[in-house]
Amino acid sequence: MHLTGETYSSKAAAGEIHRQVFHPDSGDGELIGSVLLLHGLGDHLGCHLPAAELFCQRGYLGVGVDWPGHGRSAGKRGHILGLDPTFGLIDETLDWLSKQPRPRGSRGIYAHSTGAFVLLNYLLRQQTQQGQVGDSTLFDWIWLSSPLLRPDHGQNPLLIFGAKWLAKLAPTLILDTKVRPERCRHVPAEGVTASPEMDGCHHWVSAAFGGDLVRRGHRINQTATAITEPTRVLITQGAEDEICPPRFSEAFFREIPAPDKTYVILPGMRHEVMREPGNEAAVERITAWLDENPSMVRH
Repeated sequence: MHLTGETYSSKAAAGEIHRQVFHPDSGDGELIGSVLLLHGLGDHLGCHLPAAELFCQRGYLGVGVDWPGHGRSAGKRGHILGLDPTFGLIDETLDWLSKQPRPRGSRGIYAHSTGAFVLLNYLLRQQTQQGQVGDSTLFDWIWLSSPLLRPDHGQNPLLIFGAKWLAKLAPTLILDTKVRPERCRHVPAEGVTASPEMDGCHHWVSAAFGGDLVRRGHRINQTATAITEPTRVLITQGAEDEICPPRFSEAFFREIPAPDKTYVILPGMRHEVMREPGNEAAVERITAWLDENPSMVRH
């Protein structure tokens, strides 16, 4: 896998956004499709190289953007003016893909944590506007990695109660998400204390974005209706994930109407399964699902 990237002026985000492209080493001549990658709150695309590698090994072109205020994109760290700008960034990325000469064939999407929350609400919006989502015009397959489904879980009840008003009165106010590396994955003690901003990640969220997450979280299970046949869906969930506990994703999984759906609970894993040390067994189960998908096997 080799990487290329660029910064462009985004109309959706009203600022400079970094786009990252993941290319198979075998060259563009063998591409069988494309994958859109959506990262989580406080991280960036660089944290998802292990997932991108799985796609590139199968002849897919991967592409994604760092959200505003994340990674190499401009903006106050952690601040996004609600979910609508992220929907626009998905639209911009899909439009970019449609203009590329080679990425044809099947299209999938990998969405981690808050990226999954964004995707689910995006699909629900598309369903509402267009009447149909579950077809190949958008995504042939979806992989939800440790999906955020209850943004209010583990947060200060007073902040949750006042989230709506705080978002209106002080939208750029930055709050601590309380998410630290040791809650995301098993890491050496010295790696945790060396730098609270390790890997270019952060633990901030603005009142505007956090408030919108809380508001939309009350109806998150409705978004399951937007994943319909013939879309294939995989949910991977660390059994020790305290940020997005399994009980929420299990309940959500049951609501998905698409018949071709798979739920994988991964013992001993926390929130960032693909970055966990000793995750070989987990990766084996994930790759088995990928390779069961005829559209993901290079011929």
